[in-house]
Amino acid sequence: MPDVRLPKEPPLRSLFLDLNSYFASVEQAEDASLQGQPVAVVPLMADTTFCIAASYEAKAYGIKTGTRVDEARQRCPDLILKVARPSLYVAYHDEIVRVLGNIIPVQRVASIDEMEFGLMGSEQHPDRARAIAQTMKETIWREISPAMNCSIGVAPNGFLAKIATELQKPNGLVILDAAARETMLPTLALTDWTGINRKMKARLNAAGIFSSADLLTAHRVMLRQAFGGLWGTAGTSGSGAPRRLKSSDLASRSATATCFPRPCARMRVPTRFSCALP
Repeated sequence: MPDVRLPKEPPLRSLFLDLNSYFASVEQAEDASLQGQPVAVVPLMADTTFCIAASYEAKAYGIKTGTRVDEARQRCPDLILKVARPSLYVAYHDEIVRVLGNIIPVQRVASIDEMEFGLMGSEQHPDRARAIAQTMKETIWREISPAMNCSIGVAPNGFLAKIATELQKPNGLVILDAAARETMLPTLALTDWTGINRKMKARLNAAGIFSSADLLTAHRVMLRQAFGGLWGTAGTSGSGAPRRLKSSDLASRSATATCFPRPCARMRVPTRFSCALP
């Protein structure tokens, strides 16, 4: 007799942390007079160059990474410009990794302002995961700077946990359990998914996929045509016939392999930083 038991809800295995407006936040941490002020980090002092980071106070004026400095100054005459200090940002990164590693081990450093932590045992319970995330926020405020905020996502895998960090900024905390996935994922813009840029969006649109709801209910054969290649088996029935994907499929360990081409699912892991806070 075939096993007709429903699959268990996958545990919350991943906690992903994204430091908000990181370079600008470091500058605000170094100089208390900058806190609450519109700050942009630039490679050099010139109107013809571009902002490489902006505080949330500056973002309120529409200033973001890639905004030309002269345009940024037009939008916000009181904008404060700071020349980038890479070694300082690396030093803060190392100290943040150290203090957070005292709470739970760092599983993966994704970039200078992103890191992933593995949750085990009781840590996978939503209430416990939320408490750990809040402890991380408070630890950063206490041991690094009250100017340093972060958004944290908790989900069954790192792919979804990273997406969760984008759903609430700044200083967000989103737990993508089964109920949250069913309600939140279909509302995302296609380009909110890691690995889907404007060109990929155009390919999806050409295949008849115009929204995340379409993406989540698309047949695997349609996704194969749109992406040009798929790995994994979450999109097939036991007989191998195509079936419709559900948001619960994305919670499996092979989620990114199932729904996205392999190159898009990879995240660059930088070389290990070694600077210490001065």
